[in-house]
Amino acid sequence: MAMAGQHQAAKIMSKDLVRQRNQVNQYTMMSSQLKSMQMQMASMESQQAIMQALGGSTQVMKNINENMDIAQIREVLKDFNKEMGKADMNGEMMGDAMDMMADPSEAADADDVYNGIMGEIGLDYNKESGTVANKSIAKKEEVVEEVKEENDELEARLAALRM
Repeated sequence: MAMAGQHQAAKIMSKDLVRQRNQVNQYTMMSSQLKSMQMQMASMESQQAIMQALGGSTQVMKNINENMDIAQIREVLKDFNKEMGKADMNGEMMGDAMDMMADPSEAADADDVYNGIMGEIGLDYNKESGTVANKSIAKKEEVVEEVKEENDELEARLAALRM
């Protein structure tokens, strides 16, 4: 498109590419969060199963209550609540970070991608004048010749290693 002078369309496609990359990153982060939540839920399920098993054994609970230190339990519960508060804060921070993922440098990234594409196809885009200058594009025969030379060199090195 850029070779045909359709720079705006090419820039839009570059912006879309940057947006898609950002979305992939966001989906990866969301996937990680979902896996974390899944692990927390599995932990909660096991805790619930333990609680149900303990609920049915009143004699064991009676013996445990007689030997239990209330102050220690209170301290453990305080620590548990504190850690749960930290986990909630981390979840909120992750949610805020996801909300702030809209990158203001998206346009600059799109321009970089666009200029990289232009460089790969051998064109040089001048932003101020809106013109495209052709760089000297290597001819297909020259590229094929270079590839053949590299292949010959690699084959010679491989043959030397086999000996």
